[in-house]
Amino acid sequence: MQIACPACHTRYSVPDTAIGAKGRTVRCAKCRHSWYQAGSEEAIEAEGPPPVDTPEDAPAPPADPAPMAEGWDEQPEAEEPTVTTEVEDAPSGFSPREGVTQQDEVFGERPSPATYEEVVIEETIVTETVAEPYEEPEPVDAEYEDLDTPRRGAGRIVVICLVLLVLAAAGIYGAVRYFGAPDWLPVGQTTFGAPSESLVLDFSRDDFDHKDLPNGRQLVATSGTITNTGTKIERVPPILVVLRDSQDRIVYSWEIDPPKSELGPGESVKVSEMVTDVPRSAQDITIGWKPS
Repeated sequence: MQIACPACHTRYSVPDTAIGAKGRTVRCAKCRHSWYQAGSEEAIEAEGPPPVDTPEDAPAPPADPAPMAEGWDEQPEAEEPTVTTEVEDAPSGFSPREGVTQQDEVFGERPSPATYEEVVIEETIVTETVAEPYEEPEPVDAEYEDLDTPRRGAGRIVVICLVLLVLAAAGIYGAVRYFGAPDWLPVGQTTFGAPSESLVLDFSRDDFDHKDLPNGRQLVATSGTITNTGTKIERVPPILVVLRDSQDRIVYSWEIDPPKSELGPGESVKVSEMVTDVPRSAQDITIGWKPS
């Protein structure tokens, strides 16, 4: 028959004769819990109703020990569980019947109600364990996860700021190149240097030539001379050319390196320069020495 521990629900397979028709107290080999196990229906039907004692009948002598079931000891250990018994002290006022051995109590004659026994059954069946249901993790939105990460969020903000800064600088540079620097901007107010009174620049406005190009820009060409009117050798600094629009705003400027870096007394040198990609708003030209 099959029995199960009510505490840990471990199941055991035991012979019907080990429990008997009236049942017995058994103890779980796993959790050591004791309980009363009732007999199986087959054992109760096989035993039949209990005999009724009459006053005339003399007490029957103790029955001979029932023989062991054939093949019980020969069965392999893996097929049937090992059954052992532990007999505890009977309660006061009760005593086991004379002439009945412990083996008879377990496998043979039905035990007396006055006998208290515990049948310790070793576990031979794997305990049925109910696994907890697996819960799938909830999907996390990638965009939400990125925004929730402080380091990634800060790095993204820095990259966006740098891109906006580069775009703004490129826009300002293009506007200044095309329209010229505003009057209120100090950077646009170009000043010229005066390295020496002996060096004379001779550039005429009539030599200022500008032509429109197909791309909407202008080609500007200018020419002139540099003369040393002094009595000693003079160092020649770079020349600064500034273009202005009709409102006297600077729209373009560039530097000209002189052909010679030094001029002797009375010596002169001719300078000519041509520049493309000049804003069409350029109307006037100013030439002077580059500030040191």
